[in-house]
Amino acid sequence: MDNENAADFTSIFDELMLRAKFEDAPYELSSNEIVKLQNNDKLKHKINIAIRNVLLKRYILANFNCD
Repeated sequence: MDNENAADFTSIFDELMLRAKFEDAPYELSSNEIVKLQNNDKLKHKINIAIRNVLLKRYILANFNCD
């Protein structure tokens, strides 16, 4: 495992631990941990919008291409 993969793994593990802590004891989260969770949620939302836009554009180009 190279450094980039290790960093990705650590990041994913950290988020999973924060989610678990949020589920078990939400009032024990620090403000920093809450901000991390909010930022991850915002990023996921932006990624989902981008994926939808790409898929919609592909669909339109494939089905309504007026060349």
